[in-house]
Amino acid sequence: MAIQIDAAINPGNSGGPALRGDVVVGVAFQNLPHADNIGYIIPLPVVRRFLSEVMKYGYYRGFCSLGIVFQTMDNPHLRKALGMTGHQSGVLINRIQPTTSTAKVLQKGDVLLEFDGVPIANDGTVHFRARERIFFTSLNTLKPTGSTVHVKVLRGGRELEYDLQLEPLQTLVPVHKYDQLPSYFIYAGLVFVPLSQPYLHEYGDDWMSNSPRRLVDKALNSLMQKPGQQIIVLSQVLVDDINTGYQQFQNLQVLRVNGVEVLNLAHLKQLIMGTSNHRPSAAAAAAAAAVEPAPAVEDASGLANITASSSSNDAAADVGLPADSSNGASSSANSPAAAVATATMLDTSNSSSEGANSSSKGSSTLPDSMFINDWDNQYIRLELEDDRLIIMERGA
Repeated sequence: MAIQIDAAINPGNSGGPALRGDVVVGVAFQNLPHADNIGYIIPLPVVRRFLSEVMKYGYYRGFCSLGIVFQTMDNPHLRKALGMTGHQSGVLINRIQPTTSTAKVLQKGDVLLEFDGVPIANDGTVHFRARERIFFTSLNTLKPTGSTVHVKVLRGGRELEYDLQLEPLQTLVPVHKYDQLPSYFIYAGLVFVPLSQPYLHEYGDDWMSNSPRRLVDKALNSLMQKPGQQIIVLSQVLVDDINTGYQQFQNLQVLRVNGVEVLNLAHLKQLIMGTSNHRPSAAAAAAAAAVEPAPAVEDASGLANITASSSSNDAAADVGLPADSSNGASSSANSPAAAVATATMLDTSNSSSEGANSSSKGSSTLPDSMFINDWDNQYIRLELEDDRLIIMERGA
């Protein structure tokens, strides 16, 4: 949310006050490249919201959201089919993020008629000021975190009213990760990362055109299905004999490990390292249940040769493979085969606000009859999107 101004904002001006006469109206923060005298400022309502959140919670939580995907209802046939009368107007709810409080009350197919007593037009707008209208979603931004709003919906031809508690939306793919180092997990030269928009920004300023289309679609349109989910991507493969034949795989979402759906990066590590319980570990489950950002803590029970160090902001662990590995590969960091013989995870970001997209396109679970009877104990099987398959022998 920004205001466009016709004053020049030069490098070094960001963070300074924007004045109208002797009154501060915002904070300068951005200019438009290759344009003359076009800049943008952060308006005072956003600044006040930021300061009030920091004073109340100790950090900025963001603007509230209903967590819905909707469509306008300009078409008269659509309105008639849903039983709307001539005086009714609103928007059709197409999807609801399951992790929101909205999902406990509203349903797909509801027509949202009013938000906190303000009627919503068929084009999704509400009255703003004389001869001006804005999208009704702007009303969310005026509400403080945790506030209750009253909504009216049309369901099955009946008008129903509910109270909803508003919270900032937990996004499946983070838009930004300020003051957080990127998280990753490396096993046998396979580099796994949680999908985020900063990851896509590595493709340049025009990342929406240059980065893989499927990842852009996930980043912009996917909704979190479970608390703590992340979209885990096989980012690249570091060349080694052990991953021969897999080195062309990159930027593919990891769907399952040995038939178990991947929840987040911590869960992926747990599955690959061979813990017997396929459910997320206590630490991964705690991260999934967390409402607020918190540093991820790994459950390393049952794993050998662990050295770990942590602080309030980061946790790192090098986890060696079992000592009876079939080829006796050394787990020393100085060994040329260190990428093969060790799994390294660095997690300094929050795994509670991101998630794997359980509804993403991909192959169905492969039948166990395709593999030897004891494959779960002998092999690691990664199912990726596009029906790609990676199999590695445990301890190879």
